[in-house]
Amino acid sequence: MTREAYARSQLATDAGGLLKRLGLDRLYRDDRFQMYWDADVRSRYYKDGGQSGGDIQAIDYPAGFEACQMRDFLVLDEERDRKFGHSFVNTVHSAGNPNLYPIQNWLVRGAIREDDMGPTILGWYPLLNVSRCAWEWFLTVPDQPNYLPRSFQHFYDPEFDRGLSVLQIPQEKSVDWALGYEDSFVSPATPAQGVGRNTYSYLDARNAYWWALTRRRSKETGSPDNPANRASDSKDRMILWATMFRSLGNVVHLLQDAAQPQHTRLDPHSAKDGDQQQAFEGFTNARILGGDGVGSFVHGFYSSLEPEDLSIPPLGAYGSTAPVMFSIPLRFFTTRSSLGGAQTGFFARSGMADYSSRGFFTGGTLPGMEGDTPHQAPPQDFDNPANGYSISYSSCESAFVVDERLRAATCLHFLHAVPDTVNPDYAGSMDVLPPGFSLPNAPIAADGIFREFAMSHGSAFPRDISRVTWSPQVLETIGNLTIPRAIGYSAGLLDFFFRGEIELSSPPDGLYAVIDQGTPHHVEDGIPMDEAGRVFGFHALRVRVRNVTNLVDGNHTLRDAGTGEIVPQTMHSGVDSSGNPTGHLVAIARYHRNPCYQPDLSGEYVVMPDPQTGIPNPSDKRIPSGCALQDSRSAFVEISVSAPLQLDASGNLPGPPAGSINPCVNAGNINSGAHGIGSECENDAVLAQFDFSNDPIPINATDLFVQVAYRGPLGFEDDGIAVGSKDIDETNYITLWNGTDRFYHNGEWVAPEDFADVPDNVPWQPTPIDEALFCFAEQTIVDMAPGETVQPARFLRIGVLSDAQPVPFGIYAEMGLRGQFMTLSANRAQRQTWMEDPALASYNPAPFLWYGRGTVAGGNFLAPFYAYGEGSQDNTMQSLILNPPIGGGLPGFARPVTAGFDVAADKCKRVPPPPAG
Repeated sequence: MTREAYARSQLATDAGGLLKRLGLDRLYRDDRFQMYWDADVRSRYYKDGGQSGGDIQAIDYPAGFEACQMRDFLVLDEERDRKFGHSFVNTVHSAGNPNLYPIQNWLVRGAIREDDMGPTILGWYPLLNVSRCAWEWFLTVPDQPNYLPRSFQHFYDPEFDRGLSVLQIPQEKSVDWALGYEDSFVSPATPAQGVGRNTYSYLDARNAYWWALTRRRSKETGSPDNPANRASDSKDRMILWATMFRSLGNVVHLLQDAAQPQHTRLDPHSAKDGDQQQAFEGFTNARILGGDGVGSFVHGFYSSLEPEDLSIPPLGAYGSTAPVMFSIPLRFFTTRSSLGGAQTGFFARSGMADYSSRGFFTGGTLPGMEGDTPHQAPPQDFDNPANGYSISYSSCESAFVVDERLRAATCLHFLHAVPDTVNPDYAGSMDVLPPGFSLPNAPIAADGIFREFAMSHGSAFPRDISRVTWSPQVLETIGNLTIPRAIGYSAGLLDFFFRGEIELSSPPDGLYAVIDQGTPHHVEDGIPMDEAGRVFGFHALRVRVRNVTNLVDGNHTLRDAGTGEIVPQTMHSGVDSSGNPTGHLVAIARYHRNPCYQPDLSGEYVVMPDPQTGIPNPSDKRIPSGCALQDSRSAFVEISVSAPLQLDASGNLPGPPAGSINPCVNAGNINSGAHGIGSECENDAVLAQFDFSNDPIPINATDLFVQVAYRGPLGFEDDGIAVGSKDIDETNYITLWNGTDRFYHNGEWVAPEDFADVPDNVPWQPTPIDEALFCFAEQTIVDMAPGETVQPARFLRIGVLSDAQPVPFGIYAEMGLRGQFMTLSANRAQRQTWMEDPALASYNPAPFLWYGRGTVAGGNFLAPFYAYGEGSQDNTMQSLILNPPIGGGLPGFARPVTAGFDVAADKCKRVPPPPAG
């Protein structure tokens, strides 16, 4: 059921680009969470949900037990083929082949291991019973968290709001166990505490989700920022992803248990319980896997029993056209509480547990077995016409060999509608009943065949024999009706978990971030560091953000299946059970690094100029420092995480940060956009600026993606997560150098001291640039302060983050009485591969086009110079190969300048006029 639920969920269909939003689309497909850069590549997960973060005692590896269980679904031989093998072909390999660990494998592992029983006698039973996977199960016992008998917590009766009692000791309700709270019906709910808590709950999955997106353990602990600690952080996040999916597998197991009426009517059915109580799960497993594990109760109905005698359960299409969706996770289990908090009427409830508890009897809750407080439904009295029963008589042919006379016996079944408040049309026309029965009424109980036999043969003690029992047809009915719903509800819960979506779009002019590359810095083990010992990189990033969770063409689409109500998935501030504020956004930069990077950019991949003409030669691409191209990309994914942006109670951002000259920054509402603030801000999205000053985005980032993640109230859920992702270009460089240390005279480049014949009134001497302006469209990103200059053979170089949006930029340079403004365009800076697996995609970055006078100029440049006379041919490109290299005593090193978003308000909205005179 878990494998089929995955196949119907957005995880498998990748609807809306879910895997790309999560950042999982580029990972190894057959083993998503392997440490592919490490000597020990094995995937692993946390046993404590990830709270310890790196503690070796909290880490476990996938066990052979789960693989053994999954292999039962592969086509091992003709007798075992029950038509489900195809579902597992891409989930697990058969014995003797390499293991597969795609996403669905982790979900199924969680579903399998939710039945862990620790070292209890019930846990040992499979070993004692010589189960095929018993030895593999035995090997898992030492690593089972707290050795908990998990199945004791798998029961919840929604009618009486209680869990199972074992030896008169109340166990946790399965809804609390599944969701991870002390009381799931309270809002905000308090997380469960103590050594006996479930570490694979919905809450644990959600925490692992958030940490997998945002956690840098080395940063939290104050550890040195070096490649080893960054690699450890990357491992931690990989383990967290696996932990999240493994935990979700546990959760959907519990939701599927809620489809099994014994779990919702508190009817235990372990090896210590009666044959009739054990009958349903053994019978259903045999229908799926074949074999002889139906149990003695069912065996008693057959003269002989072969796998082909058992029908294969239908998987159905429940929820395929209209996905099962609720407004909070609890309501997938039970809608006992209404959206307003009041108690919902018993017959109007729509959760999975509500359906199964209300619709079926079980081996231990048949009429007359429950004492003074029986369940309301199904009705106990078969003879009362008001209860809606009908009776079916059919031959018991082929069943009984206890006595030859039974071959002529008649089987009597009690038929009743099984109400489905979520999809009554499916119940009325698409549910599959055993042969001989037709909708809408299903066989939910049978008259005891021995009672009928005894009465027809003159027994004086008919009342000593139970009137009502199960039959193979009743067991088949329960499986046929509950399995499709368990799959549909599980797929819906998976989609609900990942529903949160933030749309990211280009900021104005396509400028995400800017940095002065000339700021003094150095490189330590491939990591650029500033003089204060911090990562040298981008401290602020702008991107437009918008909450589009369950939003289609501007319309909210999440419809609660219990009420039919459309529930807008709005984001806003909130408070958790401890009183802490929630409802905030963070930006995450996800990247590799170029370890070859140097402050003079000699570690960048570039097209070199022709040594004669200066024209870029596309056949000569290299890294000037001599670093190999394959060494210019680090092996694993790293992240930088911004400070949070707190929303208010309506979903508004906090407003422009101090010193901002743009009134649109952080102004507007994450749900509705930036409207009514001013015409220049008008947009369906808000322009968010994220502060990375405590965790800068390295200037040498490759494979750069920006994610924005939200955690807080999402619709009616108190603690939801939403994320969006955008692939942006890597750092591009724009350069201004002062080329007046050389003259261009009659088509030749000469030094000023070699140029004696200077025309009258022409400034011949090398001249400082005393005003410089860099414009990114209309944004001013460099404005040189009064009194600062760029001397001849010196230069400025800035780095920018942009995207595919083509945006012109301009540079204004003023020297003495002359000013020049040039509009330019830059080649995109793309340095990434599309998959982490080098067998599928090699690293082939786009080189920078411009290399001039001994250094990388980047995407484009401006180099003012003096030109005199006319030449017979244009040799201006030879300026790129002149000597000496620019940068003075430190060739290739730019001089510092003030660069950023807020250096000037509007200078670039007008081309500066040349100075007077």
